[in-house]
Amino acid sequence: NVGINRVRGAAAFFLVKCYVQKQYKEEIFGALETCKDASLSTKGAIIFQQAFLSNLDTKRNLELYLSLTKNMEIPLLRIQLSNAHPLLYFINTDFDRLRKDFFPEALKVTEAHHVFSVLLWIAWVRNLNGAKDLLFDLLDGSNYAVESLINYFDKNSVKEYSKYIMPVVLRYVDSEDEKVGAQ
Repeated sequence: NVGINRVRGAAAFFLVKCYVQKQYKEEIFGALETCKDASLSTKGAIIFQQAFLSNLDTKRNLELYLSLTKNMEIPLLRIQLSNAHPLLYFINTDFDRLRKDFFPEALKVTEAHHVFSVLLWIAWVRNLNGAKDLLFDLLDGSNYAVESLINYFDKNSVKEYSKYIMPVVLRYVDSEDEKVGAQ
């Protein structure tokens, strides 16, 4: 939200909203691609709803995301998952690329484990190659990720996805971490 309240961030935010104007695809991406070295708030304003740009060009949108997050800055990686978060779409379109080019570095950012634990769990539910291994590597090394993921589960997801929830819960049920136990 900080970026939206600044001139450049607001411009980038509204430029993303122009995704419905397919005839301006080159101009939209061209302008946003110049933001790879912009301030964190401007990059965040783009990422906040960047998923919509996949309607124009999925591959170019992934490249844009990777360029915006190349420095693995904490505020960008910990942007909450929402329906417009680009990673929710990229896991479906090019998870192999993310698994190789993004997650090895991104998972080192502890402050973003709450986002990545849920994202990787969703990828595992969708049977994406390597998602389960990445998820459990993350969970094994981060109580924060375990706590966040268990907190994400609700009674509807337990009914519908119990075969994906039970392995997580059973693996960490004996955790000595107070916060994980409270979940």
